[in-house]
Amino acid sequence: MAKLGVDIIEAGFPAASKDDFEAVKMIANEVGNQVDSEGYVPVICGLSRCNEKDIRAAWEAVKNAKRPRIHTFIATSGIHMEYKLRKSKEEVVEIASSMVRFARSLGCDDVEFSPEDAGRFELLGFEFFVSVFNFVCSVSDIILWGLWIQRSYRTFLCY
Repeated sequence: MAKLGVDIIEAGFPAASKDDFEAVKMIANEVGNQVDSEGYVPVICGLSRCNEKDIRAAWEAVKNAKRPRIHTFIATSGIHMEYKLRKSKEEVVEIASSMVRFARSLGCDDVEFSPEDAGRFELLGFEFFVSVFNFVCSVSDIILWGLWIQRSYRTFLCY
């Protein structure tokens, strides 16, 4: 992937298993430190849920890359918050914000946040969706958002 010029390689989910951790770490150490003749080196990213254990594992796996990133996510749809997390909207916003802060406190300057199941945000109202981003953004001005939502939702991000 690096030879193809892929700019960001989400190498895996380090907290999922010891093998996943080792694979991400190997990619970070080998691929994430190979600078080509034009100075290009890809971002190596580890995926994590919004909890300290996952975030710490992701950081430990990617931290030796020249351009490490932690990508963390939390459920934001009503059905996921109620039945999967058993958390209120306010609790989810606080968890997201505090876990982005935690990732940055480890030394990771590049943190990506994603609202899991964001395609169902309309069931909670657009204001909640925006509030998640506002709170998380207030934690860091370097944060990126990974959004796997339909093209028609992109307009909402300019709200």
